[in-house]
Order: sequence, then C-alpha cells, then structure tokens
Amino acid sequence: MSGTQHHDFTGSPGKVATRRRRRLGIFALVASLVASFGLVMPNVAFADVQTDAGFEGADGDLVSQSLTDWNDFDPVTWVTDPDKGAPYSDGTTEFEDWKFFGLTNDVKTNSDTAFSGGVKQDDFCASTKGGKAPNKDDLTRAYFASATVGGDVMLALGWVRIPQNSTSASAHIGFEFNQGETPCANGTGLVEREPGDALIVYDFEGGNNTPTLKISRWLEAGHATFDGTCEASGNPVVGTDEDGCWGNTDVLQPNEAQAKVNFEMSVDDELPPGGTETLNSVEFGEAIINLTEAGVFQPDQCLALGSVFAVSRSSGGSDKAQMKDLVGPGELNLTNCGTITVVKQTSPSGASDSFDFAATRDGGGDVGDPAVTTFQLSDASDTPQADEVKKIINVQPDNYTITETVPSGWQATNVVCTGASGTPTYLPATFPGTSTSSATFDVVAESDVVCTFSNQQLGSIIVEKVVAGTSTRIDGAVFVFDDDGDLETTGDQTTIPGVSGETGLFCIDGLTDFGTDAYTVYEKAAPTGYEAVTGSKTATAAVGDCASRTSGEAITADVTFENLKITSMTTVPVLYPNDSATLTGTYGTATGTITFKLYDDDAAACAGTVLFTQALTVNGDGPYSTTNYPGVSGITEYAITADGTYYWEVVYGGDSSNKGNTSTCTAENYVVNVTPDPTP
Repeated sequence: MSGTQHHDFTGSPGKVATRRRRRLGIFALVASLVASFGLVMPNVAFADVQTDAGFEGADGDLVSQSLTDWNDFDPVTWVTDPDKGAPYSDGTTEFEDWKFFGLTNDVKTNSDTAFSGGVKQDDFCASTKGGKAPNKDDLTRAYFASATVGGDVMLALGWVRIPQNSTSASAHIGFEFNQGETPCANGTGLVEREPGDALIVYDFEGGNNTPTLKISRWLEAGHATFDGTCEASGNPVVGTDEDGCWGNTDVLQPNEAQAKVNFEMSVDDELPPGGTETLNSVEFGEAIINLTEAGVFQPDQCLALGSVFAVSRSSGGSDKAQMKDLVGPGELNLTNCGTITVVKQTSPSGASDSFDFAATRDGGGDVGDPAVTTFQLSDASDTPQADEVKKIINVQPDNYTITETVPSGWQATNVVCTGASGTPTYLPATFPGTSTSSATFDVVAESDVVCTFSNQQLGSIIVEKVVAGTSTRIDGAVFVFDDDGDLETTGDQTTIPGVSGETGLFCIDGLTDFGTDAYTVYEKAAPTGYEAVTGSKTATAAVGDCASRTSGEAITADVTFENLKITSMTTVPVLYPNDSATLTGTYGTATGTITFKLYDDDAAACAGTVLFTQALTVNGDGPYSTTNYPGVSGITEYAITADGTYYWEVVYGGDSSNKGNTSTCTAENYVVNVTPDPTP
C-alpha cells in the first residue's frame, strides 16, 4: 500500500490530497514498525463506501439486502436512440434520492458500434466503425446511478456483458465522463474533451479477484488546474485540445471506492428493456465510488459532467490498452453543484411587463457561476411553455433565497418550487397587497430547483356620472362595489373613491376579472338635485391601476351612470281681468271712445296708477268689452298675480251729440286670492 501513487487533480495541495498523504504516512509508519519489531500487521478498517452511500454497489448482485440496489430502479423508462435505432436506447428513472441512467448496446454482430483499430484512450475524438467485439469485451449494457449523501457525490457504476466462455474472463472497462457539449466533427456522437474530464478505469483480472478502480483527468498544457504529466508518455502535456492527454492515474482506495464482479454466482437483472435477464458468473460487475472523497469534486469548485460513455478495453495498462466496444454516449447530470431555474407566469398570460428578481446566498458569496445577483423576467408569450426563464448554473450547495419585487398593477399569487432539498419555505405571503414574493430553499449537488413565480395582473373600473342625455360630468354621487350583486346586503359593499381633481369620476383598484361583466357597481346616492336613471350596472375591469388610467387628459370610463335633474315648479293662478260696459240712450250713432281702466287697492278712488287701460271706438249703443289677453295687438296685457281688491273705471268721452259718462269707481271690483293656503 505504501507504494501506491496518488495524483493531486487540482494541481495544488488541496484538502483531499493532504488527507491522502497523511493516511499513507501512517501506513508507512506502521509497515516500518512491523519490519523493525516483527509486529503483526493489524487489519486496517477502511470506511465502508456502500454504507456511507446507502447503495449496495460492491456485493456483485443487483438485489437489495438492506440498502438501495440496482433492481430497485425497476421499472426503467427506455427510449430508443433516434440516431442509431434499436437496440440502442437510453434508460432513466429515480428511486428515493438516487437517479438512474442506463445505456444499451448491440452485441454479437459486425454492425455493433466499436472503435476503429488501434484507437487508444488518449485519442481526441476517436473514430468509430461497425465491428464485432471479442467475447469478453462485448458489452450489452452500462448502468449509472448517482446521489448526494451528506454533501458527498456518490456514483454507482454497473456493466453487463454477453455470456462468457470462461468464468475467469477478465474485464477492462473505461467509463468516460465529459463536461463539454461540442460534438466531435467525425459524427461519432462523442463530444470534445475539456480539461478536468474524468476517466474511471475498471480493471478486473478474472476469477475471484477484487476489481481495481483508477481515475485520471484530462490535461491540457497551460491550464490553470489541469496541466501535468501524461500517463501514456510520462512527459508533460503539450499543446491544447487534440494534444491533451489523460493524466497519471490515481488508484482509488477502499475508503473512496469498492467494487465486485458476480464470480461463481448467477444474478437476475430486472432492468433491461426486454425484461429480467439472468446473468451468469463474471457477466456483471459493479462499483460504488465517493467522488468527493476521491477528489473529483472539490469544495467551492463546481464541476458538471454531462456526457458519458463506456468502453471495453484490451488488457494491459491504460497507456497501452486499445479501445474496443463502445456503449453510448448518453447524457446524464453528474455534478457537485445544482441549478436554480426561475420561471415567470402571469395571469392573463403573455404580459410584457418586467418583473425584478434578486438571488441571495445565506452563506454569502456569488449565486452561480457566472455570478447572478439580479435579473428581470417577463411572461412575453401567451403560452405557458414559452414563459421566460432564468437558469442559474453551477450553484454551490447552500441555502438560497429568490425574491421577486412585484410591480404596481400586479399582485403575487403563488410561488411553487420543485427539486429543492431540505424543507423549502415559499413566501408569497399575504395577497393581495404584497410588494415582494420569495422562496427560500436548500441546494445540494445535482439539485435542479425550479421555482415558478405566479402573478395576477390587477385592473380597475372607472365610473363616470353625467347629466342624462349629455356628456357633462357632475359630482356628488356615492358609488359602491357590491360583491354579490345583492344590493340589500350592505356588508359586502365597498365605496368607490372619487378621482382627485376630476369632476364626476370614480375609480376602484385591485380587480382581477377581465373581459366579463363580473362586477356590480351600485349608485348608492345620487347628487343633490339629481335622480339616478339606473341604480346598478355590471362593469368589466380594464388593465391598469387608477393612478395610471386617470393620469392623462382623455380618461375613458368603463361604465357610465346618468342622472336626471330634479326640477321644481311653483304654481300661481294667472288672471287676466276683463270688463265690459253697455252704452245706451245715445243720440243717433254715437261716436268717440270708451276707455276701461283698472286700479288696485291703493287707488280706491280710482286716482292712482292705472294697471291696465284699453280704449275702444264707440259706434252707437251696445256692449263694449276689453280684450286683455296675451298677444292681442295694440294693448299691453296685464295679469293679476297678487292678492287684493281691484277696481274698474269706465269712461265714455262723449261726442258732439252725446254727453260723456264715468262709472262709479267702487261700483265693480275684484277680490283676488292667488296665494295658496299653507299645507296643513
């Protein structure tokens, strides 16, 4: 053990590397003491990775004894690879905290996907071809499962190969994990390697031997972290990209990884697309690895390995082994960090308004890489699938809060987060009226937290009061909002305020129903001197609050109420007095004039002001009458409108043959009472 070589992947003395050196020093000291004093070497108790992970990844079967095991993932959803077709497929499922990903492969055929002859693991974007793999290298499936346990990223690996001719057949398999998304130009489906990509080599020498697990990282010259010595050449890496290489391997120790092959026992695999298969001796191998303990994932350094493939290799060291059968590649999410996705939804959908968000981390520091502190979202589409989203990647495990500032004219209605760890707290709090909405949650490795913030757009109703038959607005009315339309019940009525500075306008905010006549507006009191034409009307809310909708010069009302002006009338009898006189006993055909004069009480002697006078031409004997009516030509009519006693005086002026005559002033009078009696 003291001769085991370890490689510090970070290029600097990180915590993991320091811990390993300390451990090796202790073992070397014990070995030295044994050699010097003849002591018996005790059994060294390593941490049990299976127990720590909660996954039976080193017992050589697929059946759970007490912890999670492969068959717990049954049933798996298998989807045929759209590019390769059957039997190539990807399988996914979850069990408790574990995420499963599987790859199936063709077998025993020259059309199987294989690497071209002579291809080594170091070859950048290696070429592939159709080819039948040797019996011991012909892989049929590869299994992957991952979970974060106690902050450590745990990885379970499994491989299945075709029936073997010998129970001692060795197996050499590489599991390559890539960060990049750039496809190789040769169309193999592989992606271009990036510094820090991981290669786990599973070497099983046959029989009852315990498999050896090794790990190395992809190096490029000049890289800040992943620059060093190539395993194949033993020389420092030169160039970039295609000139990169796999660095010196690190043999994983029992506290970092455990593995087992099903030697001399048959196991049932319940996960294949076609149903349960029985696997005979050395046809199945598995491993459980603590990738954090192994140094693949470092504290405060995010790493996301999103592409994976398995490859069988010829026997021998990793620097000499040729690549054989290819299983994959496929996409998985193996990371020590998480993602936060914020989704914006509005009602009505498709609103173009912008909503401000802030992301904070309880432990301090940046949120994601690149760092995110504030951002804006809108629900620009009217379909939920097109809601604008903000995806924050490389989020370190910690407690986070996403806060939305709710703009004017909106209210927060809900916050729902999925994929969060721990006990999430979502605080849309009180509605309506909140100015912020927030969600607080834990992020752990592989978390994919999706928080959907929902907001309801608020509207308003503008009411105007006008004189009936006109557009003239008048003040003084009282309007209320009636929730149920039952005007007799007043407990559900809300007064609609008048718009400051505007005559005859009233407005109410905070409404959420648009496009329907959903609201009852009731004119509870009309202005003094007016009467309501209609007591209540239904109204449709319009988008926008009162302040914005009443700030312009042209204000459009949503509902109009008309009032009739209440008129008043004083009735006074109108009396047009008339008189008549009969002239008799004249000589010949009398001529001259006969004049009628009307006097009031103050002229009892008929000597005061004449109220009415009319002179008529005399033409012999006969009756003569006044024509005191409106519209008669030649006179000014007079109407009696006041109480009193009125007197007529009639004067005949005479002519050359007849003497004049005057009636007695008090001989005829009117006693007039035109003022109504008081109402009892």
